[in-house]
Amino acid sequence: MQDPPLLIAPAAKVPCRYMLLRRRLAQLLRQLGVEATDGPDAVIGALARRLGCEIEIDRNHLFAVPGYFGATAITPRGYLILVQVNTSPEHQAHIVMHESAHIMLGTTNEAAESLFRGTHRTGSYDNPLERDAEFVARTISTWMGAARDARLTAQTDERAARLARSLEDRIAWS
Repeated sequence: MQDPPLLIAPAAKVPCRYMLLRRRLAQLLRQLGVEATDGPDAVIGALARRLGCEIEIDRNHLFAVPGYFGATAITPRGYLILVQVNTSPEHQAHIVMHESAHIMLGTTNEAAESLFRGTHRTGSYDNPLERDAEFVARTISTWMGAARDARLTAQTDERAARLARSLEDRIAWS
């Protein structure tokens, strides 16, 4: 059975929908205790702890489909994220974030159904579930990249270190 959503996307017609979704995502990641510099594996680990289940990642799956591909399966122990082996590590990390977004949004069942209806791999984000998952994945990836790029030098004074962490977090979410 699928877990309830940890992240609720605003309704389609809500003004500033993606700004609200981004704010809710930032709040969720803070609740999970994930820092931008922690990386995708930390997001998965924190998500698994919060849900009380396993989230296994198979990065060596060879799908018999052209191009890049990822999917999430619900298992008795939790979730299994399958990632196409024939892609770069950076793209694999993005696929993992996209699939973890489906877990956060509680849309793994619906995403699997869209896969079988043929709407999942069209390259189009007309499907709102895929569009939301892609938005969440890209937001997390951008947050992590901005934090990496804005990394300040190590601070020996605890007050300076606390200020540096605060600035890095604000820079990443700006």
